[in-house]
Amino acid sequence: MPQRWIWGVLAGSALLMACQSAGASPTSGGAAAAPAAQTVRELKVGDPAPDFTLPNQDRENVTLSQFRGRPVQVAFYVWAFSPG
Repeated sequence: MPQRWIWGVLAGSALLMACQSAGASPTSGGAAAAPAAQTVRELKVGDPAPDFTLPNQDRENVTLSQFRGRPVQVAFYVWAFSPG
């Protein structure tokens, strides 16, 4: 049970960081602004994660809902898919 708790905290932290960066104003030129109709929702501990789609290590899109009911670990790598 303690391992599940740790994975939940890690996944929740990663999701929270992703949600916060998605709602932030673009600071560099060329980045498109978020649509006005999109609302930013604050997640609290115990909230279900919103559905999202991200590329995996093979650059194939994976959606969270594909894993509904199973434990999921989301890892973000700083230099992944970057030229430098």
